[in-house]
Amino acid sequence: MTKFPHDEFAKEYLTEICQDYDEVISSAKVKSEIREVDILFIPTKEVPTSPETLGLLGKILQKSCILEIYRKAVQPEQIRECLNKLLDLRQSKIRESKKKEKGINSGELPFLWIITPTISDRILAGFGALKKEEWEMGVYFLAEELMTGIIAVHQLQSSPETLWLRILGRGKVQANAVEELKSLPENFPYREIVLELIYGLADFTRKSTKSR
Repeated sequence: MTKFPHDEFAKEYLTEICQDYDEVISSAKVKSEIREVDILFIPTKEVPTSPETLGLLGKILQKSCILEIYRKAVQPEQIRECLNKLLDLRQSKIRESKKKEKGINSGELPFLWIITPTISDRILAGFGALKKEEWEMGVYFLAEELMTGIIAVHQLQSSPETLWLRILGRGKVQANAVEELKSLPENFPYREIVLELIYGLADFTRKSTKSR
């Protein structure tokens, strides 16, 4: 994944939104090896899911989760690496609970969400990723015991529910989401801070392009 500027933007952007609902760890290290996950989110407060609040983003933040965000279309090897991180982190938490002689239930173990601007049908099929009736278009799930979902941003419908995830898209998908964000009332939650981050990303990209 490109480390900068999009990677940093994605981490700062999601951290700004998630931190209202408790612990957010950006670039969290997994102990078994020196691996980092983009964001580890551990909610202790109710996360809103209405179209007027976080919508689909809120829906995926209902329980502890790892968020891995890609600027370019995710590839099979990257998905496998994400699965390794998930398994390492889950095993680490299980070991910690055993040391403390405290039980742990499946709800306390993190779920993995891979957010990618695009993904091919071939890769989805290769990982057995399927849609679920109760979830929006563009959201896929691997086998239940793998505890992993993939969000194909380019397949999300343009609606208030998907706005905060479409911000992480590319090209027209992201541009349209930014225009929708700009059209919201100035006091709308997260509007100003997210626009500031987007403008910072655009400014950095322009300067980098000119310096080449």
